[in-house]
Amino acid sequence: MMESRISALADGELDHQEVSEILVLAREQPELKQKWHLYHLIGDSLRQTSPLSPDFNTRFAGQLAKEPTVLG
Repeated sequence: MMESRISALADGELDHQEVSEILVLAREQPELKQKWHLYHLIGDSLRQTSPLSPDFNTRFAGQLAKEPTVLG
């Protein structure tokens, strides 16, 4: 039952009250939060979309290059 509600949440099919209830439960139960992330990953894969912007790697590398080198 909960898996179908999480799936419906990921698909934007729940009303505001149901969304609030599931989000509270997800904060209390790590396995629900994990399923939420998994359903989004599956949806992104099915839609062939990437969760990162196309230039993410370039921007990340640029920011990383600006960081000081710390020798421990």
